[in-house]
Amino acid sequence: MIAPVPSNTKKSHPNILMRRAMDEALSDPPDRLADLAWAAGFVDGEGCISIVKQTFKDPKRRPIYRVRVQVAQSDLGVLKKLQNILGVQSSIAEIKWRSDQNDWAYSLIIDGRHAMGALLLIEPFLRRKKHQARACFDFWEQCQMGVHPGPRGIPEDIWKTREDYFKRLKRMK
Repeated sequence: MIAPVPSNTKKSHPNILMRRAMDEALSDPPDRLADLAWAAGFVDGEGCISIVKQTFKDPKRRPIYRVRVQVAQSDLGVLKKLQNILGVQSSIAEIKWRSDQNDWAYSLIIDGRHAMGALLLIEPFLRRKKHQARACFDFWEQCQMGVHPGPRGIPEDIWKTREDYFKRLKRMK
């Protein structure tokens, strides 16, 4: 069971979504809980929870910020298992091989609302990266992510808050 992440966060506070996701996860079979705990441990040890910033050459165009969960691993089967457990839209990319690597490496990449859905599922089980996940929940709510800005665009204070969260998560690494 995957906790949905609504496109309009003004109607659903992330903490309510976390509670709902946890309630649903706890009502799942014990194997599901074990899988989510395993996934959280894997993300804790091998993953990266961040806010990424995409910039453009056109100076008039604002950057795009999004939540990302990324896990790199040489065992493709393990990444596919993690992808299956999380059950959210994601992609697995091959990382360019370098001469100092012993084996090929792969990266599971989950972006935007799909990353938020994954974090809602694993946050109760996270240890080392729990504060990063919670910062992403705050970012999603305070920065009006997933909300269509309308004809006037996003207010300047929201842009500043987005940049602040981007920098805050970078400092947490």
